[in-house]
Amino acid sequence: MQRPSIDRVVGPPEPTIPLRGLERHEATYTRAHLAHASIAPSCGLALYGDDQLTVWTHSQGVYPLRIALARSLELDLAAISVRHVQGPGCYGHNGADDAAADAAVIALRVPGRPIRVRWRREEEFGFEPVGPAMVVKVRALLDQAGRPADWTAEIWSGTHSTRPGSAGNLLAAEALPNPPPPLKPTDVPDAGGGGAVRNGDPLYDIQTKRIIHHLVPETPVRTSALRGLGAMPNVFAIESFIDELAARAGEDPVAYRLSFLSDPRARRVVAQAAAMAGWIPGCRPAVVAVGE
Repeated sequence: MQRPSIDRVVGPPEPTIPLRGLERHEATYTRAHLAHASIAPSCGLALYGDDQLTVWTHSQGVYPLRIALARSLELDLAAISVRHVQGPGCYGHNGADDAAADAAVIALRVPGRPIRVRWRREEEFGFEPVGPAMVVKVRALLDQAGRPADWTAEIWSGTHSTRPGSAGNLLAAEALPNPPPPLKPTDVPDAGGGGAVRNGDPLYDIQTKRIIHHLVPETPVRTSALRGLGAMPNVFAIESFIDELAARAGEDPVAYRLSFLSDPRARRVVAQAAAMAGWIPGCRPAVVAVGE
C-alpha cells in the first residue's frame, strides 16, 4: 500500500465532509500472491528449419504467443506456427508461454533439431506469473436502520494482465541481446470485465457507490491473470463486510441482505444458497476476526 500507484475513481467522488447523522464502519481484507500450482510444470517444444519455426505448447493463447514470438525473435509472422497440445492446465496465465519461448530461442540456434524445455518445479514457482496480492478496504456510511447509504471499496493490486501479445511479456525476450522496451503498466479494461476491480461493485441497493483503484505497477514478483482476477478477494470483502454490518445491526445476515436487495433473481439466489447451507433463520454466527 506504500508503493507508488496509478490511481482512479470509478463512480462519484467520496464525500469530503462526514454526512450528518450517518455512522461509519470500515474493514480491511487481504489476499497474498497466489500460484497456479499446476499438477506438472510448464513445457514447450520447438523446431526450426527451412526458415520456419514450429512451436508446440499448452498455452491458453496460441495466436497472442505467435505474435509475441515474432516480435521478440524478429521473425515474419508467417514463418511461425504455434500449435496447442494438452499439458498441465491452469485458469489464467502460467509459465506455458515462457517455456515455449525458451524452446523457440534455443531452436533458432540449432536448426533441424527438436528442442524440448521443461521447467522444474522450483522454476515454476519462482518465475511463473502469479495472481496479484490484493488489499481491499471497504468503508460505509450507515443510515438510521443500519443499512449502507454510501459505500467505498478501495483496492490496491498489481496488474492482472501480462499475457503475451507483446514481446515484453516473455521472460526469454528479456534475455535477448536487444530486448524489447518495457511495457507501460496497465490492467484489464472495465469494458473487458476489469482486472483488480472485477466484481468490486456490490449488487445491493446502495444509494451511492464507488471504487478507488490503486494499480501498483511494480511488484516483487510477476503478476498476471488467475481465475476470476480480482473477483475472489472483492466478493470475499463485500460479503464479509455485509456480515459485519448485519452483526452490528443485530440482525440475521440472510434477512439483512434481503432487506436491501430488490432484484428478484438475486433474492432467489440468496434464499436458495441459505437453504442449501442449512441456514437457520435468526441464527447468529460466531464472532470471527475481521478479514479471516
